[in-house]
Amino acid sequence: MNLKSIIPLLLVGLGSTAQDIDIFVAGKNWQGECNYQIENTSASTARVFYYKSDYQIDSKNIQLDKGEANLMITPNTALVLLYLKEGSTDKHIWVSIENDSLKVQANKHLFLGNAYAGQYSDLTGIDTDFEKALNFYDTYKSETSVIDPKLFSERYWSVKRTVDSSNVLHELKERMALVNNADEYEFLIRNLSALGEYEKSEQLKSQFVKNFPNHPEAIEMATWDLRKESYITKDNNERFQLYKKYIDQVSHYKGVKSLERIDAHKAQFLIRLYDFYLKKGHDWHKEVATFSPSNQVYVYAITASNMIQNNPFEAMALIEKALEVKDESLIKEFSKNSIFLPEEQKRMALKCKELPYFLKGKIHLKSKLYDLAAESLEKAVSLNEYSFPDYYEAYLDALIALNDKDNFMSTMSLVEAKSKLSEKYQKAKEEFLNQEKEALAVAMNPVLEKLPLATFDTKEGAKLSTDRFKNKTIVIDFWSNSCDKCVQSFPGMYYLQKVYAKPDVEFYLVNVDAWQFDDADFRAANFNLQERGYAEFTQLFDFNGSARKAFKVESLPSKIIIDPNGDIKYFQDNYMGVNEVEELEKVLKKIIKDQGKTSK
Repeated sequence: MNLKSIIPLLLVGLGSTAQDIDIFVAGKNWQGECNYQIENTSASTARVFYYKSDYQIDSKNIQLDKGEANLMITPNTALVLLYLKEGSTDKHIWVSIENDSLKVQANKHLFLGNAYAGQYSDLTGIDTDFEKALNFYDTYKSETSVIDPKLFSERYWSVKRTVDSSNVLHELKERMALVNNADEYEFLIRNLSALGEYEKSEQLKSQFVKNFPNHPEAIEMATWDLRKESYITKDNNERFQLYKKYIDQVSHYKGVKSLERIDAHKAQFLIRLYDFYLKKGHDWHKEVATFSPSNQVYVYAITASNMIQNNPFEAMALIEKALEVKDESLIKEFSKNSIFLPEEQKRMALKCKELPYFLKGKIHLKSKLYDLAAESLEKAVSLNEYSFPDYYEAYLDALIALNDKDNFMSTMSLVEAKSKLSEKYQKAKEEFLNQEKEALAVAMNPVLEKLPLATFDTKEGAKLSTDRFKNKTIVIDFWSNSCDKCVQSFPGMYYLQKVYAKPDVEFYLVNVDAWQFDDADFRAANFNLQERGYAEFTQLFDFNGSARKAFKVESLPSKIIIDPNGDIKYFQDNYMGVNEVEELEKVLKKIIKDQGKTSK
């Protein structure tokens, strides 16, 4: 659906003195650019609240320019309501959106009904009051056509049952005598069960299954007892017989929705029958292959999760099967459902891979393969829409094991705003901060005071002595091809060279891998520089390790800054992360400034 042409919304005569406007966004699937024009308001900032899912609300700030704002609305949003904070003369403002393919009227009675029913309480501060909620819902029903009848019905009757259960029960009994369609059966069964009228509910279930045998909900009800038994029993022989009965019972059903529901239930059976199939010599994988792509991913992932502790190698094989399911197949499956936009189809396809990546990372953690664990868990976290804490905790565990301070700190910043983590991760954060302080202290107190006499090797096979460094500012970076942190520091060094390199300020990268003039070593070093876009670096080699010893380099990467007087002004072992460039730049600026004073 293309909503790029959504018309500007004009709200006239607000007469508000509020400094902030909150825009609430909720509802169905559409996206596009929306222009707001708000007259007679002094508000300078708007805050938009939008629903990412049924369970999650997010928000962001936008600036108003003389009452005008431009906002990009994302999928899963539709109803737009402007809500002025306390202090405004008009607290609630209601707007409509319209273009060629969409017309939606935001309704204050629906919003306030939902608010008094307990929704949005963290945003509005409105206390729950079911009687008020019911009054607003009744007004909404009488004044406008309901946008999502099924969802509204569930909310409305949930509130009505709470306010007046005896009258609701009387009304339901009257409607039982007149029931003649599937939606009405569902409605009555759900509400009677909620009121504890189980006998009447079961009576209606039998009628529903008989009169609407192909309805997905009828299949659900007709097979519930059989499926319940399969959950309860611990005997796989019995569970297998129940599975066969289930297949026989649903074999005559037709229709896409019905078959999708059946597929999901068969998946639940097969997850529990994995060991049984293997022992009996049945082809479990062949049966799983008959499922829809998303159910294949689900079966492989959940079955794997059940065996991670006792059989991690077999669990990993199942996870790899889950990840083999083609993204294109998943997108095609989700595209059958018209509620998903193209971008949403891709997101849903990726989300199917969320659990397999998480489980894969957990197995690597158990096997102490921390690099592989971090790689898989990073993908799981990026797809973790609901911000499950265990996803983040597993990823943080891998980063702690790798001593990856930068990624740990950035992930913690993200997680702390969403989830509450155990004290273990706060302690790890404090330890990383302490390491950083210690590294800064070492950096400002170099081991060496003066430039030592040393010789480097050039890629042409010549020698370069440190005598050549006299009367110049020199930045040296000792590094290795096998050092990931060395490569991570290249962008910062590249930036410093771009900004500060001059005839009297030189930068050198010293590779310590090559112990002789060897083509393979040069190729490896050149790959890390030229292939990564750092060909402008001047590269030197330390064939016999003498330069490394002369500079007392114990770990990599090591960065050293020498001023024109031959004084070592900076010496840092190991990569300091995001603070490194700032510290290097501070030292360089001071040297350049001091030299400027000396030359006058």
